[in-house]
Parts: sequence; C-alpha cells; structure tokens
Amino acid sequence: MNEDFRNRVFTPVLLPVGVIGGIALFAFSLSRVMLAIPKTAATVVALLIAAYVLGVAAVVGRKPEVPGRALGIAVGVGLVAVVGAGAVAMAMGPREITPPTLPEEDAEVVTDDEEADVDDDVAIPDDAIEFVAIDNFYTEAPETVPAGEVTFAIINEGLAVHNVVIEELGDLNVVEADGGEVDVGDVTLEAGETYTYYCDIPGHRETMEGTFEVEG
Repeated sequence: MNEDFRNRVFTPVLLPVGVIGGIALFAFSLSRVMLAIPKTAATVVALLIAAYVLGVAAVVGRKPEVPGRALGIAVGVGLVAVVGAGAVAMAMGPREITPPTLPEEDAEVVTDDEEADVDDDVAIPDDAIEFVAIDNFYTEAPETVPAGEVTFAIINEGLAVHNVVIEELGDLNVVEADGGEVDVGDVTLEAGETYTYYCDIPGHRETMEGTFEVEG
C-alpha cells in the first residue's frame, strides 16, 4: 500500500469507517440470531461469544507482540461466523414469542360492566372482523374472512398505538387506535386470496404479523 495513501486516506478515514461498519454488522447479525433461537440457546450463544472475546483479549494482554495479521484473522473468523449465522437466522425469521400472562390469582377479570377501560365512543358493527391488540401482540385475529366489502375493528387494550395494515393492498392502513381506544374501517377483499396483516408501528411487526384467507 502506498505510504502516502495509508497516511492520508486509509488510516484516518477508511480504517475507522470499516471498524464502525464491522461493529454495526456484528450487532445486527447477532440480534437476528438471538431473535431466531430459543431463549436457552440465546443465553449459551451470548456466553460463548463473551468467552471468545475475553479469550482474544487475554491473549493480546499476555502477548502484546501478537502479529496484527493473526489478530485480524481471529477477529475476522468471529465476525464471519456471526454474520453467517445472522443470515441464516434472517431466512428462518424470529421465533414465536408467547405474550406474557399473569398468574391466575393476579389476572384482572373484565366483565361487560368493566369495559370503560376501552373507549366505547366508536360503535363496532355486529358483523365486524375484530382484532384485539395489547403491547405488542394481537391477542385475537381472524384466520378466515368473507369476500367483498368487510368491516374491520381494532380494540386496543394496550398502552401503545396499534393498527392493522394489509400488505397486499399496498400496505393499506385499515384501522388504527391509541391505547384504550377502538377504530373501525372498511376494506374490500378478493375471494380465494391470502392476505398478510401486520402492525406498522416501528418495532411492532416482528411480533404483530399474521395471515388470513378470504372465503367466498
């Protein structure tokens, strides 16, 4: 490498950018792995990565004269392994996450007379297809829906805003409600089609996505 290029471009610009990019890629890939594997396996993976990093640091601490090439290979192997695992995890998708439940004795029992927690200013038609949301899950969602013009209703029992977006309709936001509120909207669906619905609030789609089939 040309000495002038090294001093003017590589060392002050390309090297820091490459390091930051590598850290970002490592963190993103590792997050995909942690979301895709079971909790116990995620704990084991985290411990192994920590042990690997500490091991490399211990070798460098004991032998400061370790060649830069050898150190680069050690770091590169770890990065390639995590990035490769992250690519596989992205293809698999995140694991199924079960919403937390309260112990039976602590669970709040809601009766017809205790629906004031949810805004009842919006009337839900009897034939509406209901989505019930609570941070950050749909606790109720349809598996089949009739064809034609259909009324969707979202009942938001959580604190964060949630919505129902249909991917195949150009990411159409059909209904959206703040915490404790209800919203109703109409949409036209084609018979025999399968539609993907999700909540497009940032960070919600990973645990708030599903499909339904249209019968007709």
